[in-house]
Amino acid sequence: LAAPVVHIWYLRGTRSWLAYLLGGLEPREEIKAKQLEKVIYFAAWLVSSVDIDKRHTEFPELEKESLEDRDQF
Repeated sequence: LAAPVVHIWYLRGTRSWLAYLLGGLEPREEIKAKQLEKVIYFAAWLVSSVDIDKRHTEFPELEKESLEDRDQF
């Protein structure tokens, strides 16, 4: 497939198994339906893991770029 897809049954229903799988093991940790819908329709991202070492090395540069972009607006 050219893009990831999900069948509507896994998104909508009495119990969203997709939210359960992505959100955590406890029901209170599940992703909200609106948040999950944004991820499925490519309006938002879901980060499942982060390389801590790389984050510490890249974060200052990303923050600098972000501030420069914000100043342009």
